[in-house]
Amino acid sequence: MPRVKGLRGPSGHIDSYPGRVRVGGITEAEAAFQERLSVAEAEIADLRAKLDASESDLTEGRLLEDANMLKAIYDPPGEFKVNCLPFVLILEITYYDGQFSLSKGETIQPFERDSYALRDVLELTEAINSKDGESETYISEIETIGQAYEDMQAQNQHLLQQMTERDDNNIKVHCVLYALFFNCILPFSSSEKDYEQLQRKVEEFQMKLDKEQ
Repeated sequence: MPRVKGLRGPSGHIDSYPGRVRVGGITEAEAAFQERLSVAEAEIADLRAKLDASESDLTEGRLLEDANMLKAIYDPPGEFKVNCLPFVLILEITYYDGQFSLSKGETIQPFERDSYALRDVLELTEAINSKDGESETYISEIETIGQAYEDMQAQNQHLLQQMTERDDNNIKVHCVLYALFFNCILPFSSSEKDYEQLQRKVEEFQMKLDKEQ
């Protein structure tokens, strides 16, 4: 006798459609999911508690004790950085009447701190290298100018010596010619015209001699 659709068989399962969905299996899967969710939430809560504990470890009292220990090497006080992984706390330390007071500033992520520090170091290094290059260029130019000045001074000194020697020689030549005209040539001049010409030449040489003296 064929089964009537929608009725229960001897096994107690529902035969209204293929697949035979088991209600008990769905309940077990949901329970397992809820259990995993609870475990994850517990782990998150534990991590948050550890993070809060790591921050709370830096209590004001302990930091003030450390600050008092730093008094000898940190005067006057000011901004003071304390490493507290996974964060870096920026603390403002003020010294008054023999005691330090503390106020908490901003909190910076390590990668932000490292990137800022690296950027500053790179900028300073680049600036220093640039200044070193400029200094070397200036020094080279100064040395070149100094060498050119020394060469020019030596050349001028040599030219001045040559001019002095030439002037001395010219004076000697003019003196010899002057004596020659008066002592040798002038007495043998037969005419007044020759005498006048010689006299003019003597006067010209005398003028040149006076100018060079």
